[in-house]
Amino acid sequence: MRKIIVFLLVLAVSAVVASAECDNCSGLEAWFAQPPFEEYQTMFCPYTFGLQIGAAAPPIAGIDFQAANTVLVVINNSCDSEYWPLIGEWSSIPECQVVVVASSMGSSGSQELRTAVGEGVEIIKNPLAAIVCALYQVGERASPVTFLVNREGTIVYRRRAFPNYAVPELERIVHCFAEHGAPPDDALLQQVLWYGDQVRWPSFPLYTPDGEEVSLEPGVPRVIYFGWTEGNSACVFRELSALQSEFPRVEFIWLRDYFSIAAKTSIWEYGRRIGLDKVHPEFFAIPLEDYLARPGVRNWAEKREELRTLSSSPDFGWRILLDEDYRLITSWNLYGMRTVMIIDADGTVVFPCTLYPINLVTGEPVCHPQAKEELARILREISER
Repeated sequence: MRKIIVFLLVLAVSAVVASAECDNCSGLEAWFAQPPFEEYQTMFCPYTFGLQIGAAAPPIAGIDFQAANTVLVVINNSCDSEYWPLIGEWSSIPECQVVVVASSMGSSGSQELRTAVGEGVEIIKNPLAAIVCALYQVGERASPVTFLVNREGTIVYRRRAFPNYAVPELERIVHCFAEHGAPPDDALLQQVLWYGDQVRWPSFPLYTPDGEEVSLEPGVPRVIYFGWTEGNSACVFRELSALQSEFPRVEFIWLRDYFSIAAKTSIWEYGRRIGLDKVHPEFFAIPLEDYLARPGVRNWAEKREELRTLSSSPDFGWRILLDEDYRLITSWNLYGMRTVMIIDADGTVVFPCTLYPINLVTGEPVCHPQAKEELARILREISER
């Protein structure tokens, strides 16, 4: 009798496992049947990243753009609260009005926002806030987007997210804009790139792992991968590396970001300025030298050496370029890790920055089987030009 019970239990457990595996299989099969890049290109596109520089700012009830140069921060559902004190400080700049559009923010969040920015900031809430998000094309995944709108009602600058590493630069831009109605001539301008758009070639250098300056210029088609090569991204890098072997005339760039000492110092200084030394004393209540020496903060010499060794391997095939302080990532709006972008030899976007699709339903990352095929088709087309 005991053996029968044990047998039935084993049978029941096996049935549950088999059912789960079947559910996983059916989930994967349904995912495989979908176009590989459709979901991410729907979530992340010009209709969700916010209006471009040069666009006319849609009117907002109660806001007179002609009255003053306007800093407009559009929040759709989420925003790093560390940004709020800085927004409040801008409201004291002469000849500048500051407006925050706060959509889908609860009552407690709205009160925290008001407390942080002060009374000098105009806050727009739902239902009007939701309409403004739609008019300015700011989706939840892009939130927040900061727009600078001059007295003529033209967007002259925009930036997605909050760069705490670039607070001094952002302050310089806002102060110049408040006085002159335009950002400084050397300000880093952000493009929202899509199919057929022309990239603005960077005026700043990228760097090799050896520290050599590199200018990114037209002349060769490129695949740009911004992400990791390990963990859940390992399968992605393997698929892209297989494409690199298949298309030797295309330059495959593995883009890595890193912070300069100046940027790390800005993070520490701003954290202390807004009181984070009370919240995270282990980071911000210590001397700057100690902060810079912390693991994960200090200059990543070990990782640079690893990249140097990797790039010197004749079998590697990728060109590793380091983007200091997110300058290329910001200007081309490369919005997240594990993203791929393809441009032709002239710098025309033939495949916009898109998350490479993986699925974790089985517990292990699985790449969409059509993703590599779709990229190969695009690479064949530009290789034959």
